[in-house]
Amino acid sequence: EIDELEKEIDKLEKNLPVGIDLTNISQSCDNLLTEYARIWAESGVEDLDMSSLGEAFLGRQKLRTDNSVIQGMLKIDVDTLETELQQDEKELEFLENFLGGLERKTPEEIKQEHLSLTKQWTEFNQKITTRSSSINLDEIIRKVELLEGSTKKQSGIK
Repeated sequence: EIDELEKEIDKLEKNLPVGIDLTNISQSCDNLLTEYARIWAESGVEDLDMSSLGEAFLGRQKLRTDNSVIQGMLKIDVDTLETELQQDEKELEFLENFLGGLERKTPEEIKQEHLSLTKQWTEFNQKITTRSSSINLDEIIRKVELLEGSTKKQSGIK
């Protein structure tokens, strides 16, 4: 294990530019270099040339954009589901109120209400039937034609 670490140190020292002595740098610079090395190792970029960095940046930017699109779609889905939930809650409340009203009524009260509504409907139908039979449509048509004729005569239209 120690041999592997020494090989890794040798490899890293070979990659260092000539003239850099890591023993003379401050602790804050050492921390920054360590953080940079960690980020570089995690980035997956093998070369530090501009094309590799550009590819890595574009890849990450595409991933961020894709995630933003997915996030937007999920937000729309969540908003739609929340709206549907609110509508369902209103409908549930209405049905619970309706059911509560039915539960408070006895079968006899429901029967009486049904009979009362049936009676009202029958009376309404009788009124309509009575009124329509007392109206003489032929007489109304004759009077309208007479009125039209007198209006045409007064205005001089033939």
